[in-house]
Amino acid sequence: MKGSTKSYSHGVAPPLNKPAMHSSQLNVLAVVLQANVDAMSAISVERMSLLAQQYWTISRSRLSFWNHGLAFVHKTLAQSASVSTAFAERAEQLIEEILLSQLHGRVWGGLLAYYDVRRGAGADERVWGLGLSIAEGHAETAERARDVLLTLGRQQAGAVVRQERLQRRMERWTDRLLSSLARVVDVRPFCFDGQRIEDLVEVQGKMSELPTLSLLIGGLQAAQLEVGRDGFAGPMNHDLGCLMLGCLPLNALSEFRMNLDISIMRTDQATWEMDCLLERALCLDLAASS
Repeated sequence: MKGSTKSYSHGVAPPLNKPAMHSSQLNVLAVVLQANVDAMSAISVERMSLLAQQYWTISRSRLSFWNHGLAFVHKTLAQSASVSTAFAERAEQLIEEILLSQLHGRVWGGLLAYYDVRRGAGADERVWGLGLSIAEGHAETAERARDVLLTLGRQQAGAVVRQERLQRRMERWTDRLLSSLARVVDVRPFCFDGQRIEDLVEVQGKMSELPTLSLLIGGLQAAQLEVGRDGFAGPMNHDLGCLMLGCLPLNALSEFRMNLDISIMRTDQATWEMDCLLERALCLDLAASS
């Protein structure tokens, strides 16, 4: 993974021969991760620390790539009375991806905070700060993207309406997913609306049955119906997808369908699951003999 991030520096586009992935798929993976957060908590501190650092590295490179793209779009719009349709569409793809990606980025941060609490991580083992750093940097980029969107909207009026609607949906869904973690960990650093989180927690406390994974995925996909088909930083999204898949037990993948090549999972995934099974077997054996 480290080698795959070298070409990301200075906002240069990643190599085109790598598989591409749309941010909407990363959002679906975030839902599956949230539903399997207890399995994620079984990952060793050493391995999770490595995964969190890799996620941070790729995400920082992607933020730099986005920011360079926004600077170019802003400069072009300032110098041109009108832009081509192709340019406007590409600019929309960039803004869409930035707004769309806030969901899985913030949920990832919330999951890391949950992981620290469940593992009882010490001060030198906590990983949630890496998620918070990305969430804060992403928020600044999203604000910049909204400014560029308003400028673009003077030439492409429909773009503003679509993107603002998408942003509202993603904010609500982000808080919806984080609210399920709020009973264990403080998710306010990652949510959009703290009051909405409190309301959701109160409502969930009165529910006898919580939504199933398939219902959550169906609702999210409905909220993403208007998104385009082409992403902006597809290869980087693919690398983030690899890391998120590496936090899931293999049996979780049968619970949902998406157009995703499972071979992108890290090679040590099976090894990690075998270690978990061995640890449980040893614990059971020791309990039986004591």
